[in-house]
Amino acid sequence: ADDFSLMQMDVQSVYADTVRDAMVAALRQWRTRPVLLTRVMNRLALWDCRMSVSSTEASIYNVAYTHLLRATFGDELDSALFDHYVFLSNVPTRVLPQLLADTTATVFDDVRTPGVETQQHILIRSITEAVNELRSRFGPDMDRWHWGRLHTVEFRHPLGAASPLDRIFNVGPIAVGGNNTTINNGEFNFSNPYRAAVGPSMRFVVDLASPDSSFLILTTGQSGQPFSPHYADHTALWQSGAMHRLILNTNVIRRSGWKRLLLQPAGT
Repeated sequence: ADDFSLMQMDVQSVYADTVRDAMVAALRQWRTRPVLLTRVMNRLALWDCRMSVSSTEASIYNVAYTHLLRATFGDELDSALFDHYVFLSNVPTRVLPQLLADTTATVFDDVRTPGVETQQHILIRSITEAVNELRSRFGPDMDRWHWGRLHTVEFRHPLGAASPLDRIFNVGPIAVGGNNTTINNGEFNFSNPYRAAVGPSMRFVVDLASPDSSFLILTTGQSGQPFSPHYADHTALWQSGAMHRLILNTNVIRRSGWKRLLLQPAGT
């Protein structure tokens, strides 16, 4: 059971290892690269590919990856068609490593320019744009480019669509790790990065040899009433990977002293 709890929080991306290597190789071949890009190259080369909320490398990788998708496919597709192409993130995610491994692939050439761009050109352009974006957002200190500052999730209530009701009904935004290639899924929309759009709505671990040792956590809380203490009391635990023990024994529940909610038909 403990192993499954750890697995549910796993934010290491085996997939990212291949794409990261291509990024590092492109930077190494760029002999006139600026000092800042040398620092980026060295950090990526030593990165363990964990998409943790405190990781600078995860930010560089994911932002560069997003720019790489648009630089690779966006010139052949108009904006609307590109958005359709990346709508299901698994489609470009599956294709890109195949293209990076194919030295004859011509898709990296930017058809909008008179020159002929190579895979190296597009990788370097994407990484440079990512660094510029992160500097613009968070300043020059690379240690402040945490993935959790970019990659957040907000649990939105239908009545929280407009201000100021969003402050009452919505929960978050909160920092989360992962991306669409990690077990602890943190998929975001490549057309509108980097807010998490897909993830675990519930975590549940059951030891079938001991059903009373079952653990569960929701994203927000057990109550749908915003002013209830149980409206969002799971969120911090969900974010950290902690869980509530799920009590199944009726006698234990009756002796617990918990509040009881009694539902009665109207008119009784």
